[in-house]
Amino acid sequence: MLVEFLEEHLELLTESGGGGTLPEIKEFSLYSHDYLQFAGFELDHYNASDDEQRRVSHLINCVSNLKRALENQLDLLVHGYKLAQLFPGTKMNFPNKLKFAERCGFLEGRTFSRINKIRNSIEHGYEIPKIEEIDAFYDLVTAAICVLQEGLLLTLSSEAEFFVKSDDDEPGHFRVEFSANDLKAKAKWKLTKSAAEVGFETTDPDEFIYIVRVVHFLRRLHVSFSTLYIRSKLQLTSNAS
Repeated sequence: MLVEFLEEHLELLTESGGGGTLPEIKEFSLYSHDYLQFAGFELDHYNASDDEQRRVSHLINCVSNLKRALENQLDLLVHGYKLAQLFPGTKMNFPNKLKFAERCGFLEGRTFSRINKIRNSIEHGYEIPKIEEIDAFYDLVTAAICVLQEGLLLTLSSEAEFFVKSDDDEPGHFRVEFSANDLKAKAKWKLTKSAAEVGFETTDPDEFIYIVRVVHFLRRLHVSFSTLYIRSKLQLTSNAS
């Protein structure tokens, strides 16, 4: 129902308002940017040292801190969206956490694949990591943490409202929202002032994630993303008009 509405009316939407609620934030003594800073310190020590054994130690410590930084941010996201309750019985391992972030639209699939590839390459085999791999991993983790933080902050603007352009004097309206606290999502729309309102509410995990994805991309409509790009990310057919 929602997909059909967006396929037909995406280009007619103009954001008119919204809101959100503060998610439940898990408290830690250290957070992702602390570990990123520690990783940076290790790289500085690596570059300053002439002792090869110490240099290797600094590289390995850097990798450990980068892994902690990414895991920390993923744990905040998973806790904020109550992933364990959303998908009971699903193992909350690193790949599944990343996959959740990808499904919500926070991480691109290529970023997901590269992080996993470099992480596995560094973790397994007990080999000394190459500085080129560490530099690439550092950049990827830093970028991933920024977008994951944005994904968590999306809960503060999880209610999005739009005008729907129509031939009437009064435009229609469209509202889509989700609540990370009670794991509910809903959408409703009215194409003209006199039309009947259509809508639905869901607690289905897959539908919930799709609506999170819809809010994530529509919040950036005409600001960061074109309608063509959003159509591809929401798996909508191309606009025939």
